[in-house]
Amino acid sequence: MGRRIKKQDKNMKTILAIDPGLMCGWAKGQVKSLNDWSISGSGVWNLNETRYQGKGWRFIALREHLKELLPADFIVYEKVRRHESTLAAHAYGGFLATIQTFADDNKISYGGVEVKHVKKHATGNGNASKYQMLQMARIRFGKHINDHNQADALFILSRAIQEMF
Repeated sequence: MGRRIKKQDKNMKTILAIDPGLMCGWAKGQVKSLNDWSISGSGVWNLNETRYQGKGWRFIALREHLKELLPADFIVYEKVRRHESTLAAHAYGGFLATIQTFADDNKISYGGVEVKHVKKHATGNGNASKYQMLQMARIRFGKHINDHNQADALFILSRAIQEMF
């Protein structure tokens, strides 16, 4: 089963960070300690279906993308408490179920970080805008960050490392 992020999880080596959504941000980090970690990859997966694919395709695609990032010791995702629409809430629930069942199937621990904590970690403001998150990610991780979803995933990774170590 999944578990919450805890400080005693110091033996973690590889962490996958996911910003669930139709444009799904991801980041993968190699961690030795709080001050000794690196990003081994990050980006955005487009999980929008085409007119020839069913709605369930996005969850199959997410599972396949997660498989490509194995091995992993921990998966951390952004925990969203409020959604703009019912459809967004349903999609998020599907993404969350996919991430959690994938982790359980592969015996990987997992947990969530609340949006306001990620934003506060990144900018000092728990209500930061997408633009502010992107700008801070470019400052902290480099100019190659092109999307706020990728920026969010990098800060989810960074926040998880901070909480664990």
